[in-house]
Amino acid sequence: MADFAVALGCVYEGCKDDGSFGSDNDACYTWWIKVPQAEHAHRSPQGWPVAVEECRKHLERTLHFGYHHWHGLVDERRTRATVTGERVPALL
Repeated sequence: MADFAVALGCVYEGCKDDGSFGSDNDACYTWWIKVPQAEHAHRSPQGWPVAVEECRKHLERTLHFGYHHWHGLVDERRTRATVTGERVPALL
């Protein structure tokens, strides 16, 4: 995922195993990809940056075992801190 993110002009910051989710106990992970500010203007139909959508699709292609629901979102706390020059919150 790190190389894929770099190819999109993004920075892979990490992945965290969040345990399981739902009645089927599906594995749940959080992936952090830092998207350049200019890329936030390019939105997918889902409303998040196109680069995030491309990463989501890459996860679906790469980790296709079982049935996964990959979602994309912008971490507003980390984004705001980066823009304002404040200390960026730790990855949860």
